[in-house]
Amino acid sequence: MTDSRRPSLALSLVAVAAAASLTGCSYFSPTQTESPYAPSDGVEVALSNDVQVQNLLLVGSAKGESGTLSGYAVNSTAAPVDISFAGADGATPIKATIPRARAST
Repeated sequence: MTDSRRPSLALSLVAVAAAASLTGCSYFSPTQTESPYAPSDGVEVALSNDVQVQNLLLVGSAKGESGTLSGYAVNSTAAPVDISFAGADGATPIKATIPRARAST
């Protein structure tokens, strides 16, 4: 090997070593897509294995004031399901019926 090729060989070896060491950084860092999370402002509530409420959020003008409960309910059973959300300090509970699951075609 000639002396003119040594710097380029050394540079190549350094580049390969740097690339190998930098790719190892993600080995110890968990992939975010493997961690379940609610990708919204609301929360997810599993009422059972077959009934879930997603993106549940209470929106109001000020703390302690009345507000609007917003969310999306999923019922994968064959029958309608009744749910209710209790209010604070004796407020009237919010009741809803989630329709049964529909067969997909």
